[in-house]
Amino acid sequence: MDLRQDCFWMGDRFAHSLLEESDDINRLDDGNFWAVSISYEGEVRLARFEEVLVSAFPFSASTLLASENQWRSSLSKSEYCSYVEEIRQAIASGWVYQVNACRIISSDFDGDELASLFAKILTENPAPYAAYLSLPEIQIASATPELFLRRIGSEITTSPIKGTQDLSAKEFGNKDQSENVMIVDLMRNDLGRICQPGSVDVAELLRSEDHPGLRHLVSDVVGTLKADLTWKEIFTSLLPAGSLVVHQRVQL
Repeated sequence: MDLRQDCFWMGDRFAHSLLEESDDINRLDDGNFWAVSISYEGEVRLARFEEVLVSAFPFSASTLLASENQWRSSLSKSEYCSYVEEIRQAIASGWVYQVNACRIISSDFDGDELASLFAKILTENPAPYAAYLSLPEIQIASATPELFLRRIGSEITTSPIKGTQDLSAKEFGNKDQSENVMIVDLMRNDLGRICQPGSVDVAELLRSEDHPGLRHLVSDVVGTLKADLTWKEIFTSLLPAGSLVVHQRVQL
């Protein structure tokens, strides 16, 4: 049996041997261990496995990585500049007040499986919330420093990141701090929908975190959930995430 298939790993928790998949988010309330993938468009994919172990990622790293000149952008420089100008005009017209302007950077991978590439990512970018998911119809290798949601009993935490700089920079500017505070207010509002009145608080505001090559500005928003909430109610209130998670997704 090839454990690189039909498995999940995150935070030293390794689950393998797929038992079932479901798109019914209410299944999360049954007390079992589930791997959860929810797309920005709201497509739900849940996976339950036969065995869940405490383990480092158990597969060796690949030497097959794309060279710098093999990466492709979904937008050319001129297209991206036009995209930014459209956003500037929308802001000036009052339609939006902030836009996360994104593009897709992609490259071909010559390997026949993703696990070894993810192991390589872990060595180069040991992101605290890195995760790997392999199912029959989807494979995801994610490397993110950002905590979207942690729940321990009735206590819930979200830690949005807004503000990024080179490690050589001395301090974050006013723009980074203002953007972070804005997202903190947004997440306080989101948690307020599902938490007990008066329990939502900013546990830590504008702390800096160092990662390979980058420094991020992070805040922690916490709260106590209302009684008898289902996971569906929690995710419905919090998705799509107010602070978009930075990740690497590799598709074979």
